[in-house]
Amino acid sequence: MKFAIKIPSDIFKNDMSENTIKIIESFGSIDNIFEFLKCNVDSIEFGMINIDMDSKYLLDSVCKFANAGVGVSFHGKLNNAKSAEEFFSPYMDVIESGIISHMNITVHPLKTEEETTFLLKDICDFIDKNSYPVRITLENQRNKSEETAHVGCEGVYNIAKKINSPNLFLCFDFGHQLSNVRKDMMPYDEVSDGFISMVRHTHIHSYFDGVTHFPLCMGETLLEENISWLLDKGYDETLLLELDPKRYLSHIDIKESYLKSVEILKTAYKQCVDKRTALNEYKSYSSHIKPVMDKINGDNTGMGLLSPSSYIFKLDDTVIGIDPCLFLYDVDDKGEENLVKLLNKCDGIIVTHKHRDHFDPSLLDKISSDIPIYCPEFVGCKRENTIIIKADDKIKIKNLEIEFFDSFHTLGSNQVPEVGFQIESRGERYVFPTDVRDYDKVYPDFSNVKVLVAHLWLGKQNALNVVNNPYVKKFSDFVNRFNAQSVYVSHLYGVHRKIDDMWTETHYNLIKDMINNSSMIRFGEWIDF
Repeated sequence: MKFAIKIPSDIFKNDMSENTIKIIESFGSIDNIFEFLKCNVDSIEFGMINIDMDSKYLLDSVCKFANAGVGVSFHGKLNNAKSAEEFFSPYMDVIESGIISHMNITVHPLKTEEETTFLLKDICDFIDKNSYPVRITLENQRNKSEETAHVGCEGVYNIAKKINSPNLFLCFDFGHQLSNVRKDMMPYDEVSDGFISMVRHTHIHSYFDGVTHFPLCMGETLLEENISWLLDKGYDETLLLELDPKRYLSHIDIKESYLKSVEILKTAYKQCVDKRTALNEYKSYSSHIKPVMDKINGDNTGMGLLSPSSYIFKLDDTVIGIDPCLFLYDVDDKGEENLVKLLNKCDGIIVTHKHRDHFDPSLLDKISSDIPIYCPEFVGCKRENTIIIKADDKIKIKNLEIEFFDSFHTLGSNQVPEVGFQIESRGERYVFPTDVRDYDKVYPDFSNVKVLVAHLWLGKQNALNVVNNPYVKKFSDFVNRFNAQSVYVSHLYGVHRKIDDMWTETHYNLIKDMINNSSMIRFGEWIDF
């Protein structure tokens, strides 16, 4: 996938717009803008391109970006063009120079379907006739009275189908589609498979308080839904940010808005890809947990991860299941059967709290009732042979001593009761604080911690914020307080979560150099003690 951002087409002119002047002032200079582009994106979209723009100016501008190693596409205008020749007049020097091997020009529809269809067909025929290396992408629009009546995704899709040209595709504007839905100006701006299959370009921006073209760090953007639709159709072209600084100048610095938006977009794309990979791994669950089953069946000591925050622990000839859960995940037919077989080897099972990625009553009901379940009363486990525990309780499961403590899955209005616990063997401790949210709370003074299992969490719906995330230091400081010989970071790839709330290796990489003796563990992996 390639990443891009829109740059105003008057940036090299003497008579720049106030908006363009503000952008340059925020970065400090045009040279600084070029440095930002080289470091952060693959290409830019240059726009808007009016039919009266000087073709030499456009070529000179493209050359400046090309010399910096930055690709260029264009945001053109059909307005005022009476023919294909007029539409292409500003682009002719660029086309004839051959500096762009495959040119993309995005356009808005005109006032009526008839006007739009007539001119686009003429343009597409003109491309064919002259063998230009150009494609047109028609953009879905907001449903505003001054725009065409067929602005939505299906409207532009129907136009493209009617023209049926190999030179005409679609530009998916995420913010326009969301605006149509949120403002209820259309019953629903449908995004069909047909529309997505014709998308070759994108415009991405947030919808904030009724206004589009805001940065991605503000407002709402359906990044996961839209990127996933595109990936389903094999889209591998460009994800382009189309921000309009004059709309949000009073909210955030322009340079900061560009930097944050690029980072959020890149992270969102990687999150979508990682989530798809993890979903496919769960579909072959049986093969993924086979190494763990082999270790439990053999003469081994250690811990295996059964799902993002579910474990099986083996030490001193004792096997303990911890927060076993499967119903959130789409596993293969043998997956649950094999997991039940594995859990039936446990001498006891611990459930720390009632969140659905930790407490799976249907799975517990399938496990032998001879195996005791240890959990607090607030979990509400009704299964036979459930033993109620609370913070400060000490119990023994076969050869291992377990001590429970208050753990703080609480922050602000989010008050979820939970216990953490430590397993002790031969004077060494294996500590599971579980899902901690308040990293400033006082925990017991643990010593001789051999293993700490730390559940990564960097803020609610904050997984796309990887720049200066304040929870990185909070989490790292919390973990280092335990002074553990080994730290295993988990709670990753929870595919039941949205991408803005799913932690992955991307987030582990933010903290790994700040935590002593740490490594990441994913489901299906085994850690030897």
